[in-house]
Amino acid sequence: MGDFDEVLKYVGLFGPYQIQLFVLVNLFDFAAVWAMLLPVFSGATPDWWCEITDIISDNATAASSMANDSQVIYLHKQCSFNDTKCSNIIFHQSFTSIVTQFGLVCDLDYVSDLITTLQMVGLAIGATVSGQMADIFGRKKVLFVTHIMLVIFGVSSGLAPSWPVYAALRLFVGAAIGGSFRKVAVGWSRGDGLKRLIRY
Repeated sequence: MGDFDEVLKYVGLFGPYQIQLFVLVNLFDFAAVWAMLLPVFSGATPDWWCEITDIISDNATAASSMANDSQVIYLHKQCSFNDTKCSNIIFHQSFTSIVTQFGLVCDLDYVSDLITTLQMVGLAIGATVSGQMADIFGRKKVLFVTHIMLVIFGVSSGLAPSWPVYAALRLFVGAAIGGSFRKVAVGWSRGDGLKRLIRY
C-alpha cells in the first residue's frame, strides 16, 4: 500500500481535474435532490374550510350566513357537520399545492403521503435495476438515461391532470433518482474519493 501512496503523490492527489469532475457529478446530484424533496413542498396543506349548504340547525357552531333562505356553514378543517358532508372545499390562497389542485382533503387526505411513499418505492426499484443496467451498459450511459428520465417525468408530473397520474409519474421520478444516486455513489463507495478530498 505504501507504493500506491507514493504513486499518488507523484501523479497528484486531488487537482483541478478532480475538482471539475466532482462539481460536474454533483450537479447531477443537485437536480436529483430537489426532485426528491419536491413532495415535501408540493404536498403541503394550507388552511381550508368546508362549505355546507341547506342545513337547518339551531346550534350551529361554525361561522354562518343567510343567503337565499338557505343556511351556509363554513367549518375549519372539518369534513362534515351533523352527518352532512361538504358541498365545497375552500382553500386559503396563501399558496397552492397538489392538495389544493386535486382537493386532497377529507376522504383523500392520505394521498399526499401515498405519493411520497410511491416515490420512495420507485427510488428502491431504480437503485436496484440501474445497478444491473450499469453493469451491462456502463455507468455513464445509465447516468445520462436516468437524468433524461428525471427531466421528462419531472416536467410531466407538473402537468398531471389528476392525482393518480401524478402519483404514477412520481413513482418513475423516484426510479430515476434511485438510478442517478446509485451511479454517482459507486465511484465513492469505498470512501477513496472522500479521503482524497479531505487530504487535498
